[in-house]
Amino acid sequence: MTTFLRLFAEYARRGKVVRLKDSAVDAFAAKAKAKVNRKAFNDEHLVGIVAASQSRIICTDDLEAIPFLTRRDLYKAPTKPPKIYSKKAHGHLCASKSIVSICRH
Repeated sequence: MTTFLRLFAEYARRGKVVRLKDSAVDAFAAKAKAKVNRKAFNDEHLVGIVAASQSRIICTDDLEAIPFLTRRDLYKAPTKPPKIYSKKAHGHLCASKSIVSICRH
């Protein structure tokens, strides 16, 4: 965990971190959780982050979360389910066309 905290701290120093409103993420997460009544859906905040940011890509290797992250019914237009970056071969997903408006500054 320390490694990730250091990484995110360095990103923040370089101005590469975008903060989302907790209330927006929580609201989207609660709506998703209400739609999916399954014990396996335990990372609804990942869906909330995607929805609040309108991200096109999410980096995860959480195999239990992926089926929920890719469900169209958990997002409201214009947000679509994100592409999943889970291994080095997915590097092509990190392209300029994938940068959402919240990250352009």
